[in-house]
Amino acid sequence: MIEKVIDHLAPLKFYLHTTIRRDMPLHYKLPPKGPEYIKNIIKWGKEYFKKNDRFLGMTFFNKVKIPEENRQAVYDSIKQ
Repeated sequence: MIEKVIDHLAPLKFYLHTTIRRDMPLHYKLPPKGPEYIKNIIKWGKEYFKKNDRFLGMTFFNKVKIPEENRQAVYDSIKQ
């Protein structure tokens, strides 16, 4: 699904800004994210980066609200 949105934005360059929170704010209609989700989204991003020269990178927001296991999943996935 996200790839269709990315294709629609062509020829603009883009980066992905995603939440990796475990505990969502009240009325925030997204499921909680855990280490497995984080590893998968980073793996997808690294693979997609190789085939799309408009992809500038990824950021993860709300550093204060990220549990340690999610933070560690980001660090571990980026190092691979």
